[in-house]
Amino acid sequence: MKKLLLLFVLLITVNQLIAQIDMAMELSNLSIEVKKRGFEKDAFIEGTPYATEANSTGIFYQKNKTVVKTPTRLNYFLNCFEFELKEKTFSVIANTIDSVILDGATYFYRTFNVNGKNLQRAVKVIDRLGSNKIYVYQGVEFNPEVKARGYVEPKPACYEWEEPIYIFEIGDKLITLNNFKEVTKTFPDKEKEIKKFIKDNKISKDNPNELKLLLGYLSKL
Repeated sequence: MKKLLLLFVLLITVNQLIAQIDMAMELSNLSIEVKKRGFEKDAFIEGTPYATEANSTGIFYQKNKTVVKTPTRLNYFLNCFEFELKEKTFSVIANTIDSVILDGATYFYRTFNVNGKNLQRAVKVIDRLGSNKIYVYQGVEFNPEVKARGYVEPKPACYEWEEPIYIFEIGDKLITLNNFKEVTKTFPDKEKEIKKFIKDNKISKDNPNELKLLLGYLSKL
């Protein structure tokens, strides 16, 4: 009985070792770097920068390199797909990625302006018609700890999720939907018709289903 138990434990250990080796081989095909942590790993921070805490299998389509499948999760605060291996955290270098499929959704890296900062960010495809697409970007901010003083109540450090931002990609033009002015400017000859369509269909800049309707209309112009 003891021999069988020992054999069982050895089999589990070997399988775990093989899994780690397989993952290491997959990672060796990705352009990665050790992720630099902005905050102490063990510090208490309320909330999470991840949509899901568990890793899922991601499919990485690289530029001029092999396609790689490996467990990953998206850190929305740092805008990177990351891995844990041998107690180290790695992140995929954004410039090497064409697209990523994770949990049934497709992600691209696009550069656009949010709150005055023009940065490259991971965006999720909501809908596509030919070369035209709708993306959603979800930002996460880090709020440092507030210590008690005077009449100020203490607050722990926390991650705070921002409202989603929707982006149109029309041809080679990227439009952040703060309002619809940039959309109508993209089609100067159809500005009145587009404004009427938006008004008649009561399209909101933060409703993905209504934006899909608008994308369909714009794709026919």
